[in-house]
Amino acid sequence: MLRDQTPEQAAADRSSQWILTTSTGASWSLVNAQTATALEVPGQSTDEGAPVNVYQSNNGANQAWGFRDTALQGFEPITVNTVAGVAPVLPATVTPIYGSGAGIAVPVSWNTEGLDWSTPGTVTVTGSGTDAFGTAFDSASVTVEVGGFTSTDPVSLTTYEGVELQSVIDAAPATVPARIGASSTSYDAAVTWDFSGVTSADLMSAGVVTVPGEAVSNDPGAPALPATLSVIVTVPGSSNVAPDAATTASATFTEPGYSVDATRNRVLDDKGWSNWVSSSKRESDTLSYDLGSVKTVDSVTLRFWKDGTSETWPTSLTVEYRTPAGDWVAAPDAPTAVVSPDGTAPVVDVALGGVQASAVRATLTAKPNTHMIVSEVEIYATSAGVSTVSQLARLAVDGVAIEGFDPATTAYTVPSSGSRIPVLQAFAVDTDATVAIDPATDANGAVATVTVTAPDGVSVTSYTVRFDRAVAVSAVVSGTQVDGAYRVGSPLSVVVTTDPAAAAAAASVQWMRDGAPIAGATSPGYTPVADDAEHAVSARVTAGADGYRAGTTDSAAVAIAAAVVPPVTPGDPGTPGDPGTPGTPGSPGTPGAPGDGSGGSGSGGAGSGGTRSGSAGSGGSGSGGLASTGAEPLPLVAGGLLALLLGGLALGLRRHRRA
Repeated sequence: MLRDQTPEQAAADRSSQWILTTSTGASWSLVNAQTATALEVPGQSTDEGAPVNVYQSNNGANQAWGFRDTALQGFEPITVNTVAGVAPVLPATVTPIYGSGAGIAVPVSWNTEGLDWSTPGTVTVTGSGTDAFGTAFDSASVTVEVGGFTSTDPVSLTTYEGVELQSVIDAAPATVPARIGASSTSYDAAVTWDFSGVTSADLMSAGVVTVPGEAVSNDPGAPALPATLSVIVTVPGSSNVAPDAATTASATFTEPGYSVDATRNRVLDDKGWSNWVSSSKRESDTLSYDLGSVKTVDSVTLRFWKDGTSETWPTSLTVEYRTPAGDWVAAPDAPTAVVSPDGTAPVVDVALGGVQASAVRATLTAKPNTHMIVSEVEIYATSAGVSTVSQLARLAVDGVAIEGFDPATTAYTVPSSGSRIPVLQAFAVDTDATVAIDPATDANGAVATVTVTAPDGVSVTSYTVRFDRAVAVSAVVSGTQVDGAYRVGSPLSVVVTTDPAAAAAAASVQWMRDGAPIAGATSPGYTPVADDAEHAVSARVTAGADGYRAGTTDSAAVAIAAAVVPPVTPGDPGTPGDPGTPGTPGSPGTPGAPGDGSGGSGSGGAGSGGTRSGSAGSGGSGSGGLASTGAEPLPLVAGGLLALLLGGLALGLRRHRRA
């Protein structure tokens, strides 16, 4: 029972004092000062939250304790994903890291205020809480990858020649790893495999059978992603399937601390399962192993353990297997006697002869008043041999598969831009193979080497990927605008940026008009001429560097307008001329001679600045002249008509008087 005491109270209470002893400096025994008993976990339990008590010191593993630094050093990394526009589901706990390793998971509160999930990319969310030792923290974080799945990793399963097709279908994985771009984090995506093109004949000889599939994207509106399953067919062998993850074990009774799972831990000489009780020993017990699927079982081996001087093994045992139909069938010659001529812990082999079984069980019959201990149970079944496949199934650059990739082709050249070396990802045909990437660097000429080692440890295939880097070039044209436009006569210049940066110093420039080179225009600056008016001008920039291909780019074009013509300034108004001098009155005309009808003639004097005109009246007598007043003269026709009318009027008046 825990006590809440001050140091002074504990110092006065021997039951609250513990004596620490160690022989290794790594593990310690805690003996109570008053009772001389050791602190222990009863029953050798390894369960989370198991109780503790005190017991006579026996140097058992359940009485060994370690001391750990509780200073918080960080947290295990967490990455989750979501699609753009959807808030992610964040974990409820984080796992603290201490000097001794990972601690127990603790609740966390995430600060998501103001975060934007609308744009694809990576968002980091911080969190706070308190660890199991009462230390408050606000440094927890989770990385959220925003975006839809873009690819899946190839997967594989290894089997043996002659396996049933349905067994392969049943064993095919239900999910595949999916990725967002070139992320190093993968997420499980549900997958459906298309075995319609696979026949039993394809599984009769060693090789690789490729099965296509479709994986579900994390974006409900996105199409399915292509997936690849490689079925690796090997020469059959025999292996112990009891430790397999698919196998589960159970027992009709277990002594606390000695689980039946300890009989499949690959340790052949430990105290595994026990049915010890203090009195009324059990007469028999059964250990059962569900194999997870139907397998071809050849034999079962049981290894027993001697507890002190007691012969803690059964007198006999019966091994049974469960058929695919669900029936239990005993092994030939069952039951099997368990004997030990020299008194050492016996090992019993039971042959089954390659039966189809989904489970195996062994019923043990105990000796009178004796408990039984089993160290290990081995179930040997026909299984896949060791794969020799050392090829790649996928090679990707920045998350995109290399175009034209073929597992049989081992050298590739990939164009890239700038000094950055792209992210290279490599995935083996056999997921149990080892893939090692020696990255591309400036020092090795930007060549990456991928080495694939098959599970047999012997077969090796190497691939090379050379990044053919070009100088990255950007160009921007600028200048002074006149009346809101670039115009003829207004100088332009081009600003050049390159990666690597040193390449900019030696960059060449060619000015272009409507995409065609302008003769002689190869300087960083250019002044548009009349031919450029109403056309588009741009700059084509080329730059090179050691170890790079030359890079070329065209700037955005700018429209060139005609030059602005300056407006003409009006002159000052002219001085008005002086008015003319009025003319003198004309002298009276000479009267016409009467009788013959021909008009007389006369003349009038012309004033200074004036004009005079006169004409004979038609069929009448002579007329007097008209003197100008200095105004504009009447038009000749109008003047003649006026003289004619006046002449006719005068002639009429004379005739009237004479009459």
